[in-house]
Amino acid sequence: MLRILSSVLDAWLPDRCPVCSGEVRVGTRGVCDFCASLHNERWINVDGVERCLAVAPYRQAIREAIHDLKFAGDSWRGRRLGQWIGEIAGMHGLDRPPATLIAVPQSAERSRLRGYNHAVRLAQGAQWSGAQVGFGLVTRMQDQGAQHLRTRRERQAIAGAFSARRLEGRIMLIDDVVTTGSTLAAVAAAIRANASGPVEIDACVLAWTPGDAVS
Repeated sequence: MLRILSSVLDAWLPDRCPVCSGEVRVGTRGVCDFCASLHNERWINVDGVERCLAVAPYRQAIREAIHDLKFAGDSWRGRRLGQWIGEIAGMHGLDRPPATLIAVPQSAERSRLRGYNHAVRLAQGAQWSGAQVGFGLVTRMQDQGAQHLRTRRERQAIAGAFSARRLEGRIMLIDDVVTTGSTLAAVAAAIRANASGPVEIDACVLAWTPGDAVS
């Protein structure tokens, strides 16, 4: 019911800030001016990824917005937060076309329970001219459970958790949170292992977790 209500509200309500739920001026960034001040980007070192940019620290309002996107059925927040990701990516020239945006996949069980993949909503919002969102290009073979409930060593031990179709060209990975970077690294490794030609892999993530992410 929450997912249906969110979709209906998304269709007719004025643009709302996905962080504070305040109104956002039409044609502006995905978040309001106040919440845009939470922007505190971090470049993350991730194996197999050329550049990984995270927009803001995983704290307070950002953490609550991500929670509502993933667990409260507020799918509309994904597209607005994705717009913000796309804007920050553009500031650093990461929005170069052509590119394939790939949302980090979740397990089939999580998709069934939530009714959507939150990272796909982020990718759809971040999509820029000359880029396309790729569906079903990477599959999660194992579900390691909630990352925040796992130790650092457990989060890093996910090699082989993903499989990828034969890809080439410029690829942008999209996700909500980067902690150790192990999930992004595993996705990149799967893509490179089965690539049909040269690949350039970047990543844009909404939030980085203080104390774990390394700049």
